[in-house]
Amino acid sequence: MIAAITHEKKAPGAINAEGTASNTIGLEYSSQLAENNGYIVDSEDDAIWQKIGEAGSFKISMGTAMGGPDGSVTSDSDLGEVYSLIISSEFAAQTKVVRNTPDKEARNVEKRKLPCFIAAGRFSVRKKVGWASASGLMILDLDNLPELIARLRKDPCVVMMFTSPSGDGLKAIIRINLADPDNQRFEQIFDSASMWFTKTYGHKPDKSGRDSCRLCYLCQDAAAYLNPQATPLDLSAWAIPEPVAKPVVALINREKPNGDALGRFQNYTAKMPGAIDGEHGSDKLFAVVCAGSHGFELPAEVVFDVVWNEYNPRCLPPWSEDEIRHK
Repeated sequence: MIAAITHEKKAPGAINAEGTASNTIGLEYSSQLAENNGYIVDSEDDAIWQKIGEAGSFKISMGTAMGGPDGSVTSDSDLGEVYSLIISSEFAAQTKVVRNTPDKEARNVEKRKLPCFIAAGRFSVRKKVGWASASGLMILDLDNLPELIARLRKDPCVVMMFTSPSGDGLKAIIRINLADPDNQRFEQIFDSASMWFTKTYGHKPDKSGRDSCRLCYLCQDAAAYLNPQATPLDLSAWAIPEPVAKPVVALINREKPNGDALGRFQNYTAKMPGAIDGEHGSDKLFAVVCAGSHGFELPAEVVFDVVWNEYNPRCLPPWSEDEIRHK
């Protein structure tokens, strides 16, 4: 359950045969009670409520601690709930704080106080191996350009669109043909979707969307777009190759590190500033990993465990398992 955002509002979820609905917070509502739920959606607009209910079919993970030390996911959710929270006033105050904070590092700290979700599906832990079920969704991080927004509203593959917490970016969630968790296939689809988008719209999505367990922070956007009837992006013209099994490379058999080297690396890691995306974060992460492997001469898995559990929670956003191992 999402304890951090439990409230009295009647947040919508999947509509059942009786015309009522329930959400992942365990609340129930009916269309007659919509006027009391506190959201800024027009309670007379049945079409919006119907869309929110339909969006409940896209099952995802959401929470406030997915970047925590244990990589845990707070709760199961769906796109309908995410959309209903974004168009409500639930996060209006914190969104305003984020956008009115001039210093980039301080702004990132404020952004991290917002809840987040993983669009690719449901995860048991925020690692690629924790991908439990696929939603058939993918996020494209884009520049917030008015003319781009107008065009994307007409694209049949766009399910949802909203302004980023900072206010200068756009989150476009598209449908893709992916029924089951497959990290390698997800990366291939992103590469083709990125080429398609760049060719069609003249803008290249941020490569962070290539990561299936990439976090996306919620914020307030009363004008957010939702189309649960969107159709999967047709990438047949981009010839996505079938996944090829990667060769298994055995790790070098090193002796178990002595406690002194491990302890000194942990102390070193604790003193290093967190890697922040957009501020040479990749270089900072690389420096920490290299220090563990070459400076303290620790085995790769030991370095990964320390970086994942003790350093990564202080990064913004937290790095994925694949990104850390790649270093």
